[in-house]
Amino acid sequence: MSFQTVAEIRYGALLRRWGIARLRHLEATLARAEVVQTGPDLIRTYVELRVACKRVGHALCQREHDADRWIAATAIRLSIPLVSNDRIFEETPRLVLEAVRN
Repeated sequence: MSFQTVAEIRYGALLRRWGIARLRHLEATLARAEVVQTGPDLIRTYVELRVACKRVGHALCQREHDADRWIAATAIRLSIPLVSNDRIFEETPRLVLEAVRN
């Protein structure tokens, strides 16, 4: 899981004022996940992704999508699909997207 995904999950929980028990459960769940941190290879992938998106006019290149770009770059770097319903990831260069079916 991308470090940025962890940040987004924690942000949502705090914003929604989750209670202590629910936050503890969340932290226990996150502690079991492997979190991918930044490093030279991920940074390079991130920059290459932003350039590719800019060149094709994909909205993921925009500043307000910085967090989403880190998430996508992590999936690209690890050569794994990104599971999401967020439409910003559709047609992202080099990204394999698997939509969650409701």
